[in-house]
Amino acid sequence: MRDESPAEENAAVVAQNARESRAVSARSESIARFRVRLRSVLTVSRACGISRTQR
Repeated sequence: MRDESPAEENAAVVAQNARESRAVSARSESIARFRVRLRSVLTVSRACGISRTQR
């Protein structure tokens, strides 16, 4: 049994959850950005390949 009151414990849990959800959202945001970059690179390379085969 800790000497924290339930309200303090609850606030600590809420703060921890907020930190974790921020970290998760930042990670998913960077993954989404990476996917967009990868897709644009693939599109550009595919376009270059098409123009190369047409020549």
